[in-house]
Amino acid sequence: MLVRPAQIPIELLVVEHRGRLWSRMVYLRDQLRRSPQRALAYGRLKARWAACYGVGTPGYQQAKREFWAAIAAPGTKG
Repeated sequence: MLVRPAQIPIELLVVEHRGRLWSRMVYLRDQLRRSPQRALAYGRLKARWAACYGVGTPGYQQAKREFWAAIAAPGTKG
């Protein structure tokens, strides 16, 4: 009998190096690194969104967009 390991969902995002989206993602990562309180709050929110909407669903993605829009890099939008 063939036993298959549990499937692990993987999400891969490919962006242009130093492009607009890459720069925005690095900026947002750095914001979380600078503020442990914000990182903890974000983790808690993601857990709540996952429980409410399911990970990767339109509702989950919209909640993340709204969160990040509040701390978007100058000159960028959600």
